[in-house]
Amino acid sequence: KAQAASVDDLTFVLNDDGKSYSVNGCISTAEGKLDVPSFYNGLPVTGIANEAFYYCTQLTSITIPNSVTSIGSDAFYYCSNIKDVYISDIVAWCGISFDNYSANPLNKGANLYLNGKLLVEVVIPDSVTSIGDCAFGGCRSLTSVTIPGSVTNIGSSAFRGCKGLTSITIPGSVKSIGAYAFYDCSGFTSITIPKGVTSLGNYAFYNCSNLTSIIIPDSLTSIGESAFYICSSLEDVYITDISKWCGISFGGSYSNPLRYAKNLYLNDELVTDIVIPNGVTIIPGYAFSCNNLTSITIPDSVTSIGYSAFENCTNLTSITIPDSVTSIGSSSFRGCKVLASIT
Repeated sequence: KAQAASVDDLTFVLNDDGKSYSVNGCISTAEGKLDVPSFYNGLPVTGIANEAFYYCTQLTSITIPNSVTSIGSDAFYYCSNIKDVYISDIVAWCGISFDNYSANPLNKGANLYLNGKLLVEVVIPDSVTSIGDCAFGGCRSLTSVTIPGSVTNIGSSAFRGCKGLTSITIPGSVKSIGAYAFYDCSGFTSITIPKGVTSLGNYAFYNCSNLTSIIIPDSLTSIGESAFYICSSLEDVYITDISKWCGISFGGSYSNPLRYAKNLYLNDELVTDIVIPNGVTIIPGYAFSCNNLTSITIPDSVTSIGYSAFENCTNLTSITIPDSVTSIGSSSFRGCKVLASIT
């Protein structure tokens, strides 16, 4: 028979430091709302162990105290009925070390409450320097997030599955955006990646299915595997430097937003005829898979054209390739159905 959840349903283990405890388990029949205590046996509760609430399917809400700094792997795996998560300090929450996505009680689409108030529009405090892995992953209530200039990193799965999130302000202080960071954030329609970001992790914007435009900074040097996979509504990609664009390491065909986008803009002007700047030595794989391109001129400095570099440029009619090019990758011009002139 199910019973109302209470601290008596929890088991605890003394941590290695001998000065704190972690929640080690919870009886699976506990139901309703559960408050994790800040102290046990006079010592702070600083952790929640691996699989501590595994398959606690009858829990509907949980309170996590500020004292908790780490939550282990799959701690809230298949806690499918948790609808509400309560915290009292957003800085402490951003600092929790979550072992994986299922370590966060928000992961099944729960609402997050701060001091009893539903979090909808969040302004992260200036004292936060990193948005930790999985910090807001799965949160149903968020619609907008403002990240301060103190933050340098957005962790893996940080906002994964936040389907109601429609806007986010990312400051120029951010250098990296982790894998799955905005995975399945289907509420986005436009994104500006600020100058300063150097890398996008694997699947970073996977299934942002309503995203129509994105601004890519010159600072970006790598985009991970399938970073823009199923971003099928993309129309416009904005860049400011062709040379820098050619310097990006793409992790595959779906790492490039142009895979779906129809239009490439250079300094806010629609590009149809591209002249690759002199000094570029390699045109990387997947670099210009773009519908609106009609002609391309490649300089003598280029020695190789990567695989699928111009794949599916369906309006490309002419291209000039210099003698300096010694290798052309597979599928480089696949799908270029109207290509009529090759010099």
